[in-house]
Amino acid sequence: MTATDGAPNGLMKKAARSRVTNARLKGGRVTVGSLFIAADGRSPWARRYRDMVAMLVGDAGGLESLTELRLSLIRRCAALIVECEKMEVTLADGGKVDIDLLARTSSHVRRISETIGLDRATRDVTPSLAQIVAQHRQDAAGKSEATPAPSHLFARTQPCPQPPQPSDDAIVEEEAAE
Repeated sequence: MTATDGAPNGLMKKAARSRVTNARLKGGRVTVGSLFIAADGRSPWARRYRDMVAMLVGDAGGLESLTELRLSLIRRCAALIVECEKMEVTLADGGKVDIDLLARTSSHVRRISETIGLDRATRDVTPSLAQIVAQHRQDAAGKSEATPAPSHLFARTQPCPQPPQPSDDAIVEEEAAE
């Protein structure tokens, strides 16, 4: 008899799982950090770590689609990203940073990201011709439905000056001079 006998989807029975696993399955808030670390999790870096985990989980397709291994890798990746950011802040403030450590940590982030399947994918954000035409039509329709401004606001009190036009006599004189 194993711990998964009779459990749905091959999951372990509740008695065989830890408090962390039970809380995650129920949607609880218990995390690994709260069991082993005495920190309260309210520091800016702790909040940044939680935000980074949430963003990476979203990029990976959501919590429901992740295995425990991928979720663990996402946590490690988020921790390394936060550590890189801490070193970059120190560097920007003029402090000393071990550049080799920063480079190696960045390389680890890239490798873990590739393992998880979080590749940087470029996407075309330029609107297509059809989108431009549709927007132009929508703008034109919006302007025609708008109430026109009173015509006296645009009336000119004096006519616009016209540029001088060459007379027929001046053209004939230029041809004769040539």
